[in-house]
Amino acid sequence: MNASQLYIAEQDIPYPDASFDVVVSDSAIEHLFDPARPFDELARVLKPGGTFILCLPNIAHWRHRWLLMRGKFPYIPASPTDFTHLRFFTLNEIKQWLGDRDILIERVDGSPSTWVRGLYPIWIRHPWVRPWYDKLAHHWPTLLARDLIVIGRKKTE
Repeated sequence: MNASQLYIAEQDIPYPDASFDVVVSDSAIEHLFDPARPFDELARVLKPGGTFILCLPNIAHWRHRWLLMRGKFPYIPASPTDFTHLRFFTLNEIKQWLGDRDILIERVDGSPSTWVRGLYPIWIRHPWVRPWYDKLAHHWPTLLARDLIVIGRKKTE
């Protein structure tokens, strides 16, 4: 099987149950009207004991928390509030979505994506500050990372 093939997430994945050792969803589910379907399909084709890798924008990023506390919800391009995103996720929602499909989270990391101009003040993108912010975002991804990278394992029978 060619595991590198891409499928439109709102369609059935044309493989039998438990076909793959690893499945990856990279920043796609947030663009779909019904995220349950792709979660169901990805979990279905994953073998018991297999690895599930998920990358989703982190709506709980400190900048969005701060803006919401000020009564704002701006659509910032290339951020978790990008206007193309139909669904928003925090780590708690991700845990629930995966847990409902017998996938247990083993590791959470984050990508700070400090290149996103509208998300970060200019001083964070400064060459002296940026590496430190990047390290902190890997340490506290739910607060500081633009994207959450979640690695889970499907329960064995």
